[in-house]
Amino acid sequence: LAKKTDDIKNTPLPNKDKVEKALDNAAKEMKAAAKNLDAKKSPEAVAKQDKALENLKDARNELAEKAAEIEKRQADIAKLEDAGKKLAELANQEKNVAQKADKNADQPKADPAADKAANKDLAKEQANLTPKANEIAKEIDKAAPKAAEKVAESTKNMDAAKNNLEKNAPKPGAEEAKEAGKKLDDAQKALQDALVDLKGKQAADEIKVIG
Repeated sequence: LAKKTDDIKNTPLPNKDKVEKALDNAAKEMKAAAKNLDAKKSPEAVAKQDKALENLKDARNELAEKAAEIEKRQADIAKLEDAGKKLAELANQEKNVAQKADKNADQPKADPAADKAANKDLAKEQANLTPKANEIAKEIDKAAPKAAEKVAESTKNMDAAKNNLEKNAPKPGAEEAKEAGKKLDDAQKALQDALVDLKGKQAADEIKVIG
């Protein structure tokens, strides 16, 4: 049993320092127990074996804890990578609304009724983007809180842009949409920073596993 513990200790392990300490203690207790058994000091040997089992339990708990941490981080990385794609698409859609609003504001007012209808249609397009932003903010709230905050802030500008477009005021609507686009760009940067941080921690743990 002591030899098996030595073998386990020498294999690559996550959280290696803590696990090795527990396994070292277990191996020592087992070897001491074996000596006591050879000397027919069975009560002391039993106590040594109990201590060894306790150390092995500690090692097992450390392994389980680190495994859960690595698994959760990997899930967070996958979630952020997926959210990053959605966020990039949303930012492009928001900037497209801003461009259309600018175009509506700059074109000659030859047909006021048509202009008003065009702005109302654009207001609907803008309104459709806000739920997408809220969903992304919710998805990344735990893993990338700074990015989530920027996305949430952008929805205020989205709402303002929609309201202006509904009032047939495309110029201020365009400005609000542009501001929303900038905040979504900031959110993308914050999300990438969070990804770099998570991947760095994951790489560090992989180095520990390799040993």
